[in-house]
Amino acid sequence: MRRAGEAALPAHDRRCGSGVRPGSATPRALLLALVGLAACDTTPPPPPASQADILQAQGAGQAFLQQDNLAEAGREFARLVEMAPDESAGYAGLGLVALRDGDFDEAERRLVAARERSPEDAELPLALARIEMERGDPEAALAILREALAVDSTHARTLWALAEFERDGGRPASDDRRDWLRRVLDVAPGNLATHVELVDAELAREGVDGARRAMELLRQIAPDFPSGSRALFDAAEEALFAEDPTRAAERFAEFREVFEVTAPYQEALSTVRPPAGQLVGVPQLFLSFMTGSLRVQEQEAVLAALNYAEASELAGFEDLPSQPPGAEPGSAALAVGD
Repeated sequence: MRRAGEAALPAHDRRCGSGVRPGSATPRALLLALVGLAACDTTPPPPPASQADILQAQGAGQAFLQQDNLAEAGREFARLVEMAPDESAGYAGLGLVALRDGDFDEAERRLVAARERSPEDAELPLALARIEMERGDPEAALAILREALAVDSTHARTLWALAEFERDGGRPASDDRRDWLRRVLDVAPGNLATHVELVDAELAREGVDGARRAMELLRQIAPDFPSGSRALFDAAEEALFAEDPTRAAERFAEFREVFEVTAPYQEALSTVRPPAGQLVGVPQLFLSFMTGSLRVQEQEAVLAALNYAEASELAGFEDLPSQPPGAEPGSAALAVGD
């Protein structure tokens, strides 16, 4: 009960105040009051993140991950976890960052947390299977993929991963590899990368008729082949009509080396390829050239400069001599990479 004339404490003070009235304090009461004040958090909770903030962090994290900027990607996905702790996206992103960084235990921990929040997401088992492959346990990876396929039998990336499992396991000519690829095409009939892989599988089996059919389908759906590759494709077909699958495989492999770096093939591959594993090796550089301030030799080089990560330092261009201020415009070097 409040004494007459004594003001009521505000709600915040009643919750966090000491409860000690003037003139009534004893040393023990003051000590307890100080302890209570120290334990009281008077900081108001931060406002909930907006959907726009969540989408911005998710998009930025994915963009940085595509550029292999793992540090920035990790920061964005960590922000995403803070903003949306009940959603799987932030944990999945952190798992992919750890996977690319070679920290497989951390990757597994994050991906399991994501799967607990989104058990129906067919993409998460692919990343968990990749971890097992990186650890050198293909049977564990296969078990995860088959479990995922039982949940979604038409998931193109899972079907592609099972075909890759056969090829990478030393069975490029197996019936299973061919059949998994055909199932991918049932789901995505116009996927260029899968058609190329199916031709390779048929040639590995030395199945002349199957390879002919696969090459004819590829010819029908492919855009114009890049310069120099059409002759190789035609040579592979001619070898098949001559009943020489070995020579056909050699010519098709040469065609594939040229065709795989084209934008249509890469776009198709990105829709079926599972998450990449640990970053290893040395990047291979393919340089295009632009001259003058407006005149461009290759328009694709301009598009690449807009869409891919700037990689001039990685290419060693920072060591090139710079022009002094006020000098006439000359040549410039810029590298972009995927």
